[in-house]
Amino acid sequence: MINLKYYRKINGLTQKDLAFILDTTQQNIQRWETGKVNLNVLTAIKLSKIFNVKVENLINSDHSLTTQ
Repeated sequence: MINLKYYRKINGLTQKDLAFILDTTQQNIQRWETGKVNLNVLTAIKLSKIFNVKVENLINSDHSLTTQ
C-alpha cells in the first residue's frame, strides 16, 4: 500500500490539487490512494519529487522514514 494519502495530507493538498499538479484526474488519485490501481514508475518518481521523499518512502507503510 502506498503512502500517497499520508504525504498529500501532510503537504496540505487535496486530491484535486494533486491531480492538477500531475495533470491527471481526481479519480486517479483516489484509486491510487485506495490501492485499486497501482502507480506506474514515472508517476511514483514525479510524486517523490513533489513530496521530496524517496520512492521507497511512498510505497513503504512506515511514515517515519526520512526524506531525501
